[in-house]
Amino acid sequence: MEQPKIEQLKVFIISLIDSGMTQTEIGKKLGYSRSQVSKFLDGGKTSDEFLIAVEQLMKDYPEQKVVSKTKNSLEDLDFIFTKDAKNILGMCKATESINGFSAILGNAGTGKTETVKHFVKSSSNAVYIRCNCLMTTRDILKAIGKSCGTVLQANSKSEMFDELIEYLIHNPKILIFDEVDQIMPMNNINKVETIRNLHDIVKEYGNSLILVGSLAVEHHLKKRNMNENYGQIDSRIDYLYKTQGLSEAELFNILSEFNVADSAKKEIITLILRTTKGGIRWLSKVLNKCLDIVDDEDETITNDIVKSATTIMML
Repeated sequence: MEQPKIEQLKVFIISLIDSGMTQTEIGKKLGYSRSQVSKFLDGGKTSDEFLIAVEQLMKDYPEQKVVSKTKNSLEDLDFIFTKDAKNILGMCKATESINGFSAILGNAGTGKTETVKHFVKSSSNAVYIRCNCLMTTRDILKAIGKSCGTVLQANSKSEMFDELIEYLIHNPKILIFDEVDQIMPMNNINKVETIRNLHDIVKEYGNSLILVGSLAVEHHLKKRNMNENYGQIDSRIDYLYKTQGLSEAELFNILSEFNVADSAKKEIITLILRTTKGGIRWLSKVLNKCLDIVDDEDETITNDIVKSATTIMML
């Protein structure tokens, strides 16, 4: 069986798992063991009989089939519910349910920002604050107020802090801070401590806190010396999720929405997995660059087009 077809069968199995079916249940429907299903998903060698069984099962679940519709850019797709996205959204909801404190960490371009923004859009009380390295503590307090829809009237940082407490007691929010590593310079925990302290005080009134940043944030949070003691922070974290990036099956699923030759799909998948560890941002850049090169929207993206696109990109 051709590799693209095998990848499509993997996507189908993953969709069954995402819908709540266990690998054991899938194995029973196929007439094979759970370990055989797991081996298939991990890229292990499987028999033609097993693949035929999966293909037949796919016919029994037409609603799970991957529907290929040619798109002109990644933006033409609706929000992509990757495994990372589903886990992040689930953790955001879990954090909200306990008024908790969580962290979402991962490599650049793995979809953290887009996913938390999607959560904010679907939530009635979540607010998004993007941090930058120039922010002072005063700037952070003002940003919280602005994101919540209020303008702080106080002048001093202490009074602004108290004003925010009063506001959040009566208007509970899910505070989401993105790019949090930007406000965590070496030997200075004051800004993050201010955020943590604010949540500690207003947590009992229904407020939650979610920090989003690079994997380096975990390293900073676990430091244990007199100059960099983040113990008050990491000991309070209820949930921690690290993004894994797009899997080979997820990449194939996304590329199937576009007019891409099978050999070009393999080239793009290998490139994204090798250079960006499954970064969806870089997949978007590669695809859009390829689409810029093709003469018209009906032209197939070939290996040559992929090579032309990637030679002018920093990957």
